Amino acid sequence: RVCLAEYEAFCKKARRTLRRRTMSSGAFGPTASAPVPPAYATDARLEEMFVAYCVVGAAKTPAKERTNDPGHAIQNGPSKRTIDERRFLRVLKDAKLIGPSFSQQQAQLCFHSQCARNERKLDHAGFLRALGAVVAHSGP
Repeated sequence: RVCLAEYEAFCKKARRTLRRRTMSSGAFGPTASAPVPPAYATDARLEEMFVAYCVVGAAKTPAKERTNDPGHAIQNGPSKRTIDERRFLRVLKDAKLIGPSFSQQQAQLCFHSQCARNERKLDHAGFLRALGAVVAHSGP
């Protein structure tokens, strides 16, 4: 599990890294993101939260794709879940990260900077990178 102290340390390290990167190479804008610690990629609570936001408001599975076999594995498991921009913004709003110091437009730029070309959704790894971008650009 990731505790609040670890998250604060991650935010401080991300800001220091971004400042160094900005001063040395001139990289700035929504494409510069903070490196995400490996513990976040394997954190079960963070993945559960990601899956919960992916599922909320999603269209139900069409009847022809459903199976009556209760032992049948879900085809769209946690590794294949994706989150769109609207749900990503909902995550940030629920966490109270969008406000006077960090606008919704900046959050949208952070989201789209981590999307692949011609894609509009992020998988779990992309979601973590987008959170790193949010941390890097949210300011002190």
